[in-house]
Amino acid sequence: MKSLFSSIVIVVLMGASLSGADRLISTRGYQTPRPDRSRIASGSKQSEALAAYDKTVALYMTGQFDKLPEHLRVTGKYRPTLKGRERLEVEHIRRTFTEHRPSWWSGTKSKKNTTFRADIWKRKVTANYIPSEFLGAQAPLGVTRDGKMVVVVTWRPKLIDNPTPATGQLALRHGIRLGDIGELIVWHELGHNYITVFMSVRDVAEAYTNHRALFGHLQEFFADSTAIYHGSPGARRATLMMRLDELSNYDENEVHTRAAHSINSIILADVLTKPDKWPSFHLPGKLPTKQVELNTIIYMLEHWDPYWTVTEDKNLRDLIQRTVHKQGERVFRRRGVLALPNFKNFSLLVAKDKKYQDQRDQWVAQQLKKHIAAGRGDDPALYSEVYKPGRQTLTLPNGKQVYLMKKRSGPRIDIPY
Repeated sequence: MKSLFSSIVIVVLMGASLSGADRLISTRGYQTPRPDRSRIASGSKQSEALAAYDKTVALYMTGQFDKLPEHLRVTGKYRPTLKGRERLEVEHIRRTFTEHRPSWWSGTKSKKNTTFRADIWKRKVTANYIPSEFLGAQAPLGVTRDGKMVVVVTWRPKLIDNPTPATGQLALRHGIRLGDIGELIVWHELGHNYITVFMSVRDVAEAYTNHRALFGHLQEFFADSTAIYHGSPGARRATLMMRLDELSNYDENEVHTRAAHSINSIILADVLTKPDKWPSFHLPGKLPTKQVELNTIIYMLEHWDPYWTVTEDKNLRDLIQRTVHKQGERVFRRRGVLALPNFKNFSLLVAKDKKYQDQRDQWVAQQLKKHIAAGRGDDPALYSEVYKPGRQTLTLPNGKQVYLMKKRSGPRIDIPY
């Protein structure tokens, strides 16, 4: 996402190198992690219920929303049989999956100019969409009589719902498709659109003229937050991992990098505070020697288990929703300072973040030492601040053994420029 036009609004082009490890699962090969079921009799009611649950989860986590309604009706017959986490996850899927493919979604892949009403953060936003070869952008079009900006959003329609597997190590490992990247772009640009249309021209002009750097950082924070909250599980994963190369090659003045750092700082604080909520997020087995928080974030995302549960996916969505709900307006008033779940702060403006960064690094180091001592850290040999190619064998839930990159080599996710 790079700036496209010098105008009154921040205009965003989705264009950062993404990246990741060897192919673990096919695009349609998601398997939910589950406890031992060897004692459950084959052909029993419970066995049939769990098979229906597995299918429902796999369809949801791989974004096959066209097949979900029919299968949810099948799974509904087993509702009294399903217990605990399985039952709660099916209910969550039933309640939320339509939000990922609302009635206006077909307009996002139109090859003609179109206008649709999108639901963003529980408010209606008029989106004026123009198809293009830009990966993603918004641009000013004019001003309404009541002093509101009229903007257009644009992206490549051929990316939307595209089942083609994305390339790059982590894209292959997590089964990321081009459609997941297209989806996160849609929600990201609609997040920009949401902020712009609810501000007056005077307010936008004031923000852009007198607080340009802050406004740009806030735009990217809300745009990525919108993609994480509104996106499907695949788009959520892609949104978090797509900035890994930027985080590794840190440009402290780049607004997208700072936004990604802030969001992952929120997540890391919650992971270290409540690790039982996040079993698929791995922690390094030894302390980073420098930039403790940042390198822990990079490790956490690079070693993210592709077999993560619907519950974790919901936890991630809920965490971002709570942050935006509680701090959405406050972060503007606090000039870009976010409060993290561990009661530390993060300033989107790097010049003001120095003392906060030092505090966060110290806190992360303290927490990591506790988790490593408790045996929650990975094999220390897996951690390296200088990446070199290497391989290790990983056993999948189905018993099949595959190769996994031990150290990163090559791009994590390739953005289709």
